[in-house]
Amino acid sequence: MKARSTLPLIVEVLEPSRVVVVVLDTVAHGEHADYGGVVSQVEGMYKEFLGELGVDLSVELVVAPGIGDYPNGVFRGSMRDFYYYVLYRLAEALRGLDGDVDLYLDLSHGINFMPVLVYRAVRELAGLMALRRKVRLAVFNAEPYVRGVRQLRIHVVEDVEVSAEPVGYCFGGDKCRPLIPREGFPNDKRRELDGEVTSPLERMKGELNAFLGSIVNGLPLALSSFYPDTNFLSKYLSSIESVWRENISVKFEDRLLVERMLSFSASFGLLVKVYFTGCVLGLERSRIIGLSKILELKDRVFSYSNKLEIIISNDIADISKHIREKAEADGIPEGKWVRLREIIEGGGFDPRNFVAHSGLERNSVEVCVEQHGNNILLRYAEDFLGKVMEAARLGLIPIK
Repeated sequence: MKARSTLPLIVEVLEPSRVVVVVLDTVAHGEHADYGGVVSQVEGMYKEFLGELGVDLSVELVVAPGIGDYPNGVFRGSMRDFYYYVLYRLAEALRGLDGDVDLYLDLSHGINFMPVLVYRAVRELAGLMALRRKVRLAVFNAEPYVRGVRQLRIHVVEDVEVSAEPVGYCFGGDKCRPLIPREGFPNDKRRELDGEVTSPLERMKGELNAFLGSIVNGLPLALSSFYPDTNFLSKYLSSIESVWRENISVKFEDRLLVERMLSFSASFGLLVKVYFTGCVLGLERSRIIGLSKILELKDRVFSYSNKLEIIISNDIADISKHIREKAEADGIPEGKWVRLREIIEGGGFDPRNFVAHSGLERNSVEVCVEQHGNNILLRYAEDFLGKVMEAARLGLIPIK
């Protein structure tokens, strides 16, 4: 095929259901009233180019923040903003996919930092998607164009079935700021920024850490108890992006000057992954679940790890055996909540013991028996929730 881009050939051969193209805002030029004008101009330029290529399939454009000095303009900010922004936008694009997924990543046109950071974002999201479905990732790159060469080939540089990779990090103990002020950000706006952007994450981080830890450590009751509200997180992430955009200075002095006064942080990136994980798993929060539901979660969420599946199965079998024996001996009042330690003897609460027994630790768990022992419900005791959240995150690495 004769074309100015690899895209028409890839679309014709692979027939993808969706196409997302990541471009830089650094091609913008001229005068603009705000950053929205910069983005609109870049979108218009690439839509025109896609039209010239003859790509009929609807293409989603991600105009990502770049940095550098160019004849058309100067773009200032953190290079990491590109990665965090692309991660967020791709998470939104991929979160609603059903069934097994084939991802094709063409890096032929990427320049400077773009290929490695886009690849990183795609690979990390693919690892989270693989918690629930089969994900295949193929990466392409075309031979470089040299004047006079009559034929270029598109090479497959990677083609793998992606293994599940849950998030191994958690929010740190210090204040977690999704947006970090850069030099020149007004001091009088910092308190407002903390109240609008930082405070919600500070309130949630304990439960979000417990949610992340529940997946890594195989804690089904903690998973259900601390499952995040993805609708709220979607709105929260959108509001963070809006604040980031509102604090981008756009001027014109002989050429375009774009300066981002706020930068996305590692906390923002982790928040995106929490949100995406919640969307991928597609569950709902419930503080009370039955043993049958725990077995369902074992098959649905923890099947990525044979080790965790075995441990959860053994713990459920042991608890079920003790409860039914106690219930048959009329040792458990039906319909009332009792501590598991009244059924299975043991010592005091120990975080390592909590993790080792699938989060079904006898001091922190309450049990309710119904239908003569045929229906067994579990929940965490209210006075142990703080200890449970702390224990659930064991083994996770705090981000900086």
